[in-house]
Formats: sequence, structure tokens, C-alpha cells
Amino acid sequence: EELGMRNTHYVTANGLHDEEHYTTAADMSILMQEVLKHDVLVRIMSTAEYELPATNMSLSRSLSNSNKCIHPENEYYNPYVICGKTGYTTPAGNTLVVYAEYEDQKYICIFLKANQGMTFSSTDKFMDYVAENVELVKIENLIDYSVSVTTEGTNTFVMAQPAVSFSILTHK
Repeated sequence: EELGMRNTHYVTANGLHDEEHYTTAADMSILMQEVLKHDVLVRIMSTAEYELPATNMSLSRSLSNSNKCIHPENEYYNPYVICGKTGYTTPAGNTLVVYAEYEDQKYICIFLKANQGMTFSSTDKFMDYVAENVELVKIENLIDYSVSVTTEGTNTFVMAQPAVSFSILTHK
């Protein structure tokens, strides 16, 4: 609630199914934006493999991140994906929230209630699509974006245009 996630309700912190759990892709985007403010969380979510050292209670153990998009040896590896979090319960299906960067643009990709195997392949296809088909264009000629606006109650027109240059994502 404090983050502005208005369409999310969690009953427990473990993520296991509960009839009262619900969320939206928009709220997952808000949550990922908050996660990105915390370097330790990004580091954890971007680490493909980690070796827990032995302790006086256990031998060393290997941990593997379930996000196949960050494993360089995996068929779904995508170099633009920085980090992400997977999820699965039978009622919710497969879920994946990833953060990716391409040419100074930041993307949060969210897949909810996906069929098995679709989250990783869809992320890979989406990022490849962005790389091949989308570009950031800086608009400097502001007169092209001018519009005539009628002032209320008169026949007077006012010319309005952006005050400063801006950038837009466009299809190549």
C-alpha cells in the first residue's frame, strides 16, 4: 500500500497460494521499480549461481537462480535482462517479472498466469523484438509538434508547442 500498489493483497509473505492473494501487472511494475532502488536485491536477483560456504552446521551448498534469462549457458539467456523474479503456484501458473536495459532504455517485463515454459521464451522474444524494431528518437524540431488550440468561449487560436526537446520510443 505504501508503494501505491492499489490492486494487490498478500496474506502471507511466503508466496504460497492463498485465496485472498491477488495482484496486477501494474502493481508488479511498481514493486520492481522499488526493488531497483536497492542494490543488494538487484545483486541477488541478477546472480545466476551462488555457492553457500560450509558452516559448522552444514556442508557448502550450490544455489541456482530459477530465472533462465540470466544464465549465459541457457537457451533463454538474454544479455539485456539484468534481473528478475520467478514465481509459480498451480492456481497462479508461471509468473516472471524482469528488468532489462537496451540502448539506455529501461524495461520491466511482466508475465502472469503463463503456461509452463512461456515466461522465459516470451521475455527473450520481447527483448529481441525491442532490439530489432524499436528505437529512441530525440525530437528537436518542436514546431512539428505544435498544435492550434481554440481558447474557450472565443474564436481565438493559440499556438502551443513543447517547451523543450524530448525523446519518444518509435517503431523503426
